[in-house]
Amino acid sequence: MPGLNKAALRRDIEKDRRERQRRRVLELRALVALEMLKRQEARATVKLQCRTARVKLREQCAIRAERAKTEGAARIDRARRDVREEKNLERIIRSGDLKVRKRGVRSTARERNAESDDEVRRNIGEEFHLAWEKNKKHIKGTSRMTRTEAFLKWAEENPGEVYALQNEDADAYIRKLVDEHNREARASGLESMAVPF
Repeated sequence: MPGLNKAALRRDIEKDRRERQRRRVLELRALVALEMLKRQEARATVKLQCRTARVKLREQCAIRAERAKTEGAARIDRARRDVREEKNLERIIRSGDLKVRKRGVRSTARERNAESDDEVRRNIGEEFHLAWEKNKKHIKGTSRMTRTEAFLKWAEENPGEVYALQNEDADAYIRKLVDEHNREARASGLESMAVPF
C-alpha cells in the first residue's frame, strides 16, 4: 500500500466539505423558496379575508345608514307634525282669544281665584294631568288669564319638562304593569314565566 498523501487527503476532505455545504445551501434555498411560497399564500388568504370583511362591513354600514336615514325621516316627520299641531293649537287659541275680546267677556278676579284644581284638570287633556299635579301650586291666574290658560301657556313655554313628566308617568306605568305581571305569575306558580314585552 502506497503511503498516504496528506495533500490529496486534504483536497478530498475539502472537496467533500464543499459538496456538503453546496447541498446544504441548496436545501436552505429550497426551504426559503417554500417559505416564500407559503408567505405569498398566507398574504393572498389574508387579502381575501380582508376583502370579504370589507364587503361585509360595507353591507352592514349600508344597512345601518339606511336604518338611520329611515328613523331620521320618521323623527323629522313627527317633528313636522308636532309643529303643525302646535301651529293649529296656537291658531285655535288665538281665534278663541279674539272671540273673547270681541265679545268683551272677561273673567273676574273672583272667578279666576275660585277656579279649582278639578276644573283645570277637566279643561286640560289627560296627557297634561301629571304635569299639572307637579306644578299646580306654581300656576296662578291673573286679571287677564285663568289658571287653565296660565297652565297651557306654561306647558307651551316648557315642552321639555312636560315631555319628561309624561315619560316619567309612562315609565311608572310600565313598572306597575311588570310588578302586576310578576305578582300574578308568582300567585299562579309560574315564577319562571318571562315578561311578555
